[in-house]
Amino acid sequence: MAESDWKSELGKFMDDQSRSQQSAKAQADHDLTAAKTFIKSVVVPAFETVKAELTKYGKNIEIHSGSDFANIQINEGEVEEMAYSIKVRGIFPYMEKTHRSHGRRYVSEGYLRSSSHDYTVEEIDSDEIINHLIWEYTNHAH
Repeated sequence: MAESDWKSELGKFMDDQSRSQQSAKAQADHDLTAAKTFIKSVVVPAFETVKAELTKYGKNIEIHSGSDFANIQINEGEVEEMAYSIKVRGIFPYMEKTHRSHGRRYVSEGYLRSSSHDYTVEEIDSDEIINHLIWEYTNHAH
């Protein structure tokens, strides 16, 4: 291979690497924006809706959120009944739950849907979050 050939190939390789890195950064920026939007416009309003209803029953509720998660903690007085979080990995949401039962504390993480696991933040709405949260609460909080 002549000197100009390898230099040309190396230059092409480096240009491709640079384009690939720029594309990966653009995708990561898009995913982060999508996750933030999902947490702010879908998850937190769902948690606020549940909070409004549970406070009618004397529950103490705390909601916390960040760029890639939101958490709702449901308390009976000073005792935590359940903490439920929606977290986002890339653009894929999942739930994490902590609850007490028979004096023990359990932590689990899982999918929001039982049938499909390839959904993204763009496919989940507030009603789905609410329904899943209420199902978890009514089936696991004691």
